[in-house]
Amino acid sequence: MKTRIVLALAGLIGLATLLSAQTAYQYGALANSISAATTTCAPASCATAYAIPVLDGHEHPGRITWQYTFAGGAQPTSHTTGLYGSIDGTNYYLLDSSSCITCTFQNGQQGELRHVVNKGVKWLSCGISALTLGSATSESCSFIVEKP
Repeated sequence: MKTRIVLALAGLIGLATLLSAQTAYQYGALANSISAATTTCAPASCATAYAIPVLDGHEHPGRITWQYTFAGGAQPTSHTTGLYGSIDGTNYYLLDSSSCITCTFQNGQQGELRHVVNKGVKWLSCGISALTLGSATSESCSFIVEKP
């Protein structure tokens, strides 16, 4: 009996540790995965990972809109930024990426807006695998997930 209780407690502690590594996501909300990075940033490491909720039995998110932006009013020298997904909250895989250094929003902000569909993941995170800021001062990455 004591062994069962100890095993059950160990399992609950392990589950709590896994869940604390991710942040719960609410559909339609802006998720700031990376704020003001000045160097590379691995998904779910220095970037915040978000657990996508199951909605009406749908375990996969709808369309994901993600963006990266640069602060400082300037373009970076180079970068590779991506949206990553996971099915287990531990192993993250690249869903989409961009290395555009001349992309600009209509308001003049340096960055890009991208869309991802048909990706069956339960966790999402941004990641920066290469970054040379040049005159830009930092990079941020965020996303919004539509209901399935």
